[in-house]
Amino acid sequence: MPRVDLRTLGAWVLTCNPAVTDLAALLSAGGPVTSWCVADNYRSALMAAAQPALLWVSGPGRPWARGFWGLGTVQGPAAATPGSRTLTARLALHLLPEPLPAAELAVLPGLEGVEVLRQPFMSNPSWLDRDQYRVVRSRLGVDPPPGAPPIG
Repeated sequence: MPRVDLRTLGAWVLTCNPAVTDLAALLSAGGPVTSWCVADNYRSALMAAAQPALLWVSGPGRPWARGFWGLGTVQGPAAATPGSRTLTARLALHLLPEPLPAAELAVLPGLEGVEVLRQPFMSNPSWLDRDQYRVVRSRLGVDPPPGAPPIG
């Protein structure tokens, strides 16, 4: 498995497991997702303001489709969570009008190696490389988030 660094990073992927996180409440809130729990590891240490980020919903696909549900940016370095061994990533993730389902991602050229498809039980954060992020962004029909570092 390749190791992410700032030269290869396209976007961070934050995974939501609906069996653990109340996805219905998150969706009904309607506002941006402003924080997410991440593991305290070399990946979270790389997180910085303006880096692109995506929200991935995991699980069996019922009632929530597995796939990308949100897009935005990291707002700053991950910080310690009081009383926990995890960190909190500060985010500005906006929910997509329609999720981009895993079944569709799996057949898009260039996305064969996407980590959340290959290893669905990885801790947060996961990631897309620059080429993978370009494919996802193109499929979503969106420009890079404002202030995001150039890709490629």
